[in-house]
Formats: sequence, structure tokens, C-alpha cells
Amino acid sequence: MQELKPNLLIVDDEPELLELYTESFELLGLGVVPARDGEEAWRLFSAREGAFQLVISDIFMPRLNGIELLNRIKRSHPHIPVLLISGYEHRREMVSQSPIQPDEYLEKPFELETLFEAVQRLLPAGL
Repeated sequence: MQELKPNLLIVDDEPELLELYTESFELLGLGVVPARDGEEAWRLFSAREGAFQLVISDIFMPRLNGIELLNRIKRSHPHIPVLLISGYEHRREMVSQSPIQPDEYLEKPFELETLFEAVQRLLPAGL
């Protein structure tokens, strides 16, 4: 019987980055569900109870930002790791002021290898 690969929920409102992240993790054999904003991500997360082993989210997005998404996820499923990413330097301050902290935080730009390493640390079984 083949072992199931982890399912990632990846959230970014930049279509090019969302596609890059999705394709990169799929090439590694991981199941990926992309979302274009926090609202869509929350709907997908809620509808697929227990399906995701990791959430990767941009911070600055329309409708529901990454910090709000982090707070919703951690309140309902505190064991699910959340990795926040942002291209805005002052977002680190927003993250530090959040009552619930992400499991990891990366500032853009970063190499894909850096993202892979963070995901490997956060997934229970690694990549």
C-alpha cells in the first residue's frame, strides 16, 4: 500500500507565486490545494476537515489576511502547522503582535530551497 503524501494548503493572491509554489510541491510528490485569498483558504480548510497537514499563507491579501487566517486555523486546529510568508518588511511586526504565532515565518524574496527546508521542518513526516 502506497503511503499518502501530505496535503498542503497554499494561499497567495499573486497568481504567479501561487502557481510556482503549487507546481514545485507537486513535483516533490506532495498533494497541494491552492487558494487565492484567505477567505477561499478558510472555506477549503473548513470543508476538508483534517485533510491538511500544513498551511502556507501570504500575509497581505484582500478579504482575509494571513494573520486572520492563522488565528482561525489555530483556534480550531492548534496542531496544524502554519507557515506565514510576506514580502513586506513591516509585516514581521504584525506577526509579532498577533496573539497566535505562526510555526514559521519567511520574508520574501527567498529561494525555493528555503521554503522546502521550512516545510520539511514543519511536516510530521518531512518531505
